[in-house]
Amino acid sequence: QGASTDGSSVFFTSEQPLLSGDTDSTNNLYECRLPGDKGSPLMPVAKVNACPDLVRVSVPVSSAGAEVQSVAAISKDGSHVYFIAQGALTGENAEGESPTAGAENLYVWEAPVPAHPQGRMTFVATQPSATLLGVAQATPNGEDFVFTSPGDLTPDDTSGAAQAFLYEAQREALTRIS
Repeated sequence: QGASTDGSSVFFTSEQPLLSGDTDSTNNLYECRLPGDKGSPLMPVAKVNACPDLVRVSVPVSSAGAEVQSVAAISKDGSHVYFIAQGALTGENAEGESPTAGAENLYVWEAPVPAHPQGRMTFVATQPSATLLGVAQATPNGEDFVFTSPGDLTPDDTSGAAQAFLYEAQREALTRIS
């Protein structure tokens, strides 16, 4: 699905459960964190673990599956991934809205930081389809995400026409900007 610019984080989907204890056979989003090159000469090794640090990004809050539909954007540093899934992966967002199981829910996953050592998943909005209109873009650090959607995603949007939206991950705020 994509990777950080330096290649240290690679994101992919799979219907096959890849981690112990994982029984979800719907499409899931994973991050493979790769060790960095320290500049030393390459040494042959007998056994290679292609992904020594594998993380399941799309963990549902119930027994239903994640059902990842598409990845909208990955920040250049790999710290934020915006994606659409039909599973309920979180509870309410800061605006009091909840994902709807079976609907096209837009989420942002943030990589682990000291404040959130397991990473953080946030529900952004429910979309009318699994793909966003036009080009969706995240800033290099992933804190801001701009996309176009035909859905009425904010209380001030009742037009039914496609609108441009800005999601600010730090504030967990969705704003209609068109």
